[in-house]
Amino acid sequence: MSEQIQVLYRRAGLIRLAIIMAAVSVLLASVLIISLFLTALMKLEVGVMISLLFICCMLSLIVSLGAFIRDIQLSLKALKLELEHPKPVSAN
Repeated sequence: MSEQIQVLYRRAGLIRLAIIMAAVSVLLASVLIISLFLTALMKLEVGVMISLLFICCMLSLIVSLGAFIRDIQLSLKALKLELEHPKPVSAN
């Protein structure tokens, strides 16, 4: 039973990481779009800043998706543990 609890705890941490990184990705994408509009309106040359924002946005999205994939793997491990050690059925 304690191994199942450890899996659940790890899954909760992965889901938290995935959601946080997805939110960071969306926020960076929003900042990127605003920056693109402002630089176009003000005719500024800030290609490096735009590139860095885009790279950070994509990296946080990749981390988020990786955490979700790892969570799926852990959920299958938890299912396997449950099937190997089924709970007794009560006769109520």
